[in-house]
Amino acid sequence: MKEIIIKIAKTVNLLRMFPNLPTDNLYKFSFVGCLFLIGLEVYFYVTIQKSLTESYDKYKIESLVMDAEFSKLKFEYLKLEEMLDRNRLDNDSSNHLIDIFSESKEKFKTNELILNKKIENIETHIVQFDKSKPYMLLSFIVLLFGTIFFACKWYYRLQKHQDTIIEREANKP
Repeated sequence: MKEIIIKIAKTVNLLRMFPNLPTDNLYKFSFVGCLFLIGLEVYFYVTIQKSLTESYDKYKIESLVMDAEFSKLKFEYLKLEEMLDRNRLDNDSSNHLIDIFSESKEKFKTNELILNKKIENIETHIVQFDKSKPYMLLSFIVLLFGTIFFACKWYYRLQKHQDTIIEREANKP
């Protein structure tokens, strides 16, 4: 069975993808596994937090730009109303401009609602991520403890004795 798995792995080139894992000792293997999981946890933590922050900032900036454009549109609309009050425009052109401004106003309101929903969604994800931080910290501490535990077991139960054997052999005449 083992030969079949090795044959399949060679054909798929899986052996080149993975380095030689330290499987000669369970403690060493567990130590390396815990180190890998710590690195993986830190990577995911940073990646998720960066993604959420970037999305939130992007939508917040879009919202601010839309607010500025809406304020500009509102200012132009007030100017138009003032001109209408002073009878500087004829009715056809004023009705046409009012329709254009009304359509623009509705478009802005629709876009603002969509953008606010996206911001709320991101804020919800940020809150969920913040709620999961204690669990991530707990898992980090457990993995760190496991790493230290397995490193000590590996060193004191096996590596220390192997080092003394190698030292004796090196000092033999």
